[in-house]
Amino acid sequence: MSDQDKYDELCADFSDVNKSIVDLQAQIADLTAQQASPAPTPQGSKGKRGQSAGKSAPQVAAEVSQKLSQLKSELGKMEMEKSQIVARMNDLQ
Repeated sequence: MSDQDKYDELCADFSDVNKSIVDLQAQIADLTAQQASPAPTPQGSKGKRGQSAGKSAPQVAAEVSQKLSQLKSELGKMEMEKSQIVARMNDLQ
């Protein structure tokens, strides 16, 4: 495989990783906004004895927080992968 072919392959990988980073950043922004705004309480979704049939606000907040942590971790991995690709691209030039 020629250096140009390797470089082209790295460019494609770089593009894929960048797309993933942008997608993750959008998901993080959505969850951050969701976390900042209070969740509306569903009307008419009472179970037995007037208890809410859905998850409680603390449960939802914990799940959102956990998902946010997972996404931020994944974003960090993608950023490192991007840096490694850039380093390999620079080595080929």
